[in-house]
Amino acid sequence: MHLPFRYRSWVAICDQARQAAGTPRVHAHAFRHTFATNMAEGGMPLDVLQRVLGHRHMDTVMIYNEVRQGRVYREYQEAMAVQNAARRLDDQSDRGHAQLAAR
Repeated sequence: MHLPFRYRSWVAICDQARQAAGTPRVHAHAFRHTFATNMAEGGMPLDVLQRVLGHRHMDTVMIYNEVRQGRVYREYQEAMAVQNAARRLDDQSDRGHAQLAAR
């Protein structure tokens, strides 16, 4: 089993990447927060994310489960697509039953 990164290791990795990319200094925690938020939004179960991040308490992991506006829009669009598909199936089924009853 792989152990989660220690914080100092994470800082060193982020600093090396930053220097290689020639970008301004960004605190390593910003990368960690973005990673964790993206994983939560991507569907990673929070108990798994808790282990990946090395947190002891689930309350600490919940701060990474922010809902971004883009996710709200995407989830809404997906839910509407499912609802519309179900409505079309119901309409087709109703027409089929009406045709059978007319025979």
